[in-house]
Amino acid sequence: MQRARAYLRGGRIYFYDPCKDLKKFIADSARCQLPVGYEPTLNKISVIISFSFTEDNKNCFRRYDIDNMIKLYLDAFNKVLYKDDNQVCAIVATKQMDIINNVVVSVNKWK
Repeated sequence: MQRARAYLRGGRIYFYDPCKDLKKFIADSARCQLPVGYEPTLNKISVIISFSFTEDNKNCFRRYDIDNMIKLYLDAFNKVLYKDDNQVCAIVATKQMDIINNVVVSVNKWK
């Protein structure tokens, strides 16, 4: 995953996020799982996230750092599951080899 970049052109600062389309896909996928009329929470929350890769995607398993994958998902969930990612108080994340490619996310109210 490439990081977002900023560059200067003609005295103006421009931003480029190469993951913008992927973040939109993740956000849209999350919206499809939510009940009709769901509003992003204002509560403090905890996030549990599990990334699973098959043997065919072993290179992805090695290549992508779990902290970058977490950040991608937290950014995608902004204004979808919660108003801002500064509401996240705890994160539990795993990255593992499995029989299917899968991402499982659980968001709970922080106690």
